[in-house]
Amino acid sequence: MVQVRICELVEKNDLKIVSKPYVIKGKFIVQYVKGEWKYKVEKYKQETVDEDIPIDYTKNYNKYKNTYHILGAYIDEKCVGFALVERESRTRYLYVKEVRTDANFVNQGIGTKLLQHCFDFAITSGYRGLYTVTIDNHIDSCNFYINNGFRIGGIDTEYHMGSKNEGKKDIIFYRG
Repeated sequence: MVQVRICELVEKNDLKIVSKPYVIKGKFIVQYVKGEWKYKVEKYKQETVDEDIPIDYTKNYNKYKNTYHILGAYIDEKCVGFALVERESRTRYLYVKEVRTDANFVNQGIGTKLLQHCFDFAITSGYRGLYTVTIDNHIDSCNFYINNGFRIGGIDTEYHMGSKNEGKKDIIFYRG
């Protein structure tokens, strides 16, 4: 495993991480049954690539810097990933806006380390933990959060109404 240093982001341009595009392989089917959230994965016959372009956080950087705790993952001096987590919240959980890993460093535990640091930040800041929202057809993201100790806490069936993503659902994940 590579030696990764997690710390506050060193500079704005470290946010210019080129990640792998989302591959749409299927979707999470989520149900609330007898007081428990259950899910199953429905695989599609044909995979497609999500055409959405990732947010460029260097634009409006000061807004993000003031609102979010921004962590960078560094190998030597190269930034290979970052995470944005709220600095404060009116709820008992801090929101994870994004965890992104450089395409050349995926599946090396970098995202997991970033997420753990986000969780530690939430706890030391007096919060119960973290929450995040992922669209139901990003099964790799859903599995990433499940594999990192998150649980399903709800679904939002309305958020994408009237948009190009109409018919998709947001899954809300919690840890803590």
